[in-house]
Amino acid sequence: MPRLLKGFLVFFFLLFLLFLLEILLPKVPLNKKVAVVKLDGVIDEAKKEEFFELLKEAINRDDVVGIVISINSPGGAVVPSQEIYDFIMKSRSKKPIYSYISSIGASGAYYVASSTERIYVEKGSLVGSIGVIFTIPEIGKLAEKLGIKMVTIKSGRFKDTGNPFKDMTEEEKKYIESLVMNVYEQFVEDVARARKISVDELRKLADGRVFTGVEAKRLKLVDEVGTLDDAVSDLSRRLGYSKPLEVIFIEKKKKFLDELMSTFANVIVGLFREMITGGVR
Repeated sequence: MPRLLKGFLVFFFLLFLLFLLEILLPKVPLNKKVAVVKLDGVIDEAKKEEFFELLKEAINRDDVVGIVISINSPGGAVVPSQEIYDFIMKSRSKKPIYSYISSIGASGAYYVASSTERIYVEKGSLVGSIGVIFTIPEIGKLAEKLGIKMVTIKSGRFKDTGNPFKDMTEEEKKYIESLVMNVYEQFVEDVARARKISVDELRKLADGRVFTGVEAKRLKLVDEVGTLDDAVSDLSRRLGYSKPLEVIFIEKKKKFLDELMSTFANVIVGLFREMITGGVR
């Protein structure tokens, strides 16, 4: 057989072999990743801005094909929670977004989790606390004992509602309650829409209670009881990959001074522990 023909046969055989390998071998491209973005602690304006920065980075990265939001938060302020909810709902058309609740995902944190396509929780995670709370201290009597007298000049009868130096009137309480219930309805309607639960059904659960992960699954507040790895594996399959994709954690980049102070603090704690234990291990 001519050498040239043999060369062509070998070439086409190798091409066919590569084609078979492409079909038969697990589809795990080395450059595609699932990004994990953390939402820890109380949700306030600063936390929202930090989270937005990290989530936008994950969305804009070409090597990231899916996102899991890892939540460990008791909730926080209403508006930052709503803004994160809205941003995730709009971003889901760009990349699939799942969430995973570790120890706690309550109140505003559950609000955020509900905006993701699927929610994963541990068996003992605390989930829910759907509701709104507004607390005002009243220190008028304490001020009187200290000889402090407050004078208020206002343009309308509700302008000083919440003034801690005076007792709240029944009219003011009803006014605050109307605000709380309005925000509560927003909360319930948003969660019901995202979770595809009827508002009436959700209201039965939206009384401020928290539920364990197992209970939350039974009540359809979450989708799966599982780990962060389970969320990543399922998201990889949802994207068409037979094996879990590589995971990359999108985290806030610490400044050199922050790193230095953190290291210094760890050294001090270590020395203090040595002094107390006397070096005994």
